[in-house]
Amino acid sequence: PEPICQYDFTRVLYDYRECRLLKDAESVPQGYKTMADSGTIPCAIIPILNYYGLSTNLSHLGKILVENGYRTENDGTRWIAIDKIPELVYGIRTQIQSSVFELCESVLSELPVLAIVPASWLHNLESMPSNECITAWRIEGNKVIVTTTSSHSPRKLDLIEFLRNIKRAWAFQPMK
Repeated sequence: PEPICQYDFTRVLYDYRECRLLKDAESVPQGYKTMADSGTIPCAIIPILNYYGLSTNLSHLGKILVENGYRTENDGTRWIAIDKIPELVYGIRTQIQSSVFELCESVLSELPVLAIVPASWLHNLESMPSNECITAWRIEGNKVIVTTTSSHSPRKLDLIEFLRNIKRAWAFQPMK
């Protein structure tokens, strides 16, 4: 699936108070955030939904996250949203990956795996304090093919380095 780059969505308000598409002449209200600022989780979930033939738009998913309290004032989107929203709203079961072996088995079974990694590692910039969601789609030898929420193109990462830098990961599959 085609990655969704969060930096393309400066016109989607994504704040703990509301989520919506800004009108043409409207600017971002003072103190509010957009998907470009903090939309890594919703931008990572959309391609997984698309992979399973489900379509939704980013502002609709963001609105669900905001209305259900998953978007926080200071800490971005709560990770628990990855467990709950795909399953409860879209019928896509999520499973936290308890080991690197389970993660590799999921990817080799053609299940997309969303992982949270330090943005500083992913972009090789120590000054980046946040996390980024990336989705592992394939393993090819000692490389993993991923999409990120900061790029329009898939990337090949060293598999061992990828596994070392995962903070948490989830596999996705349709419920039976």
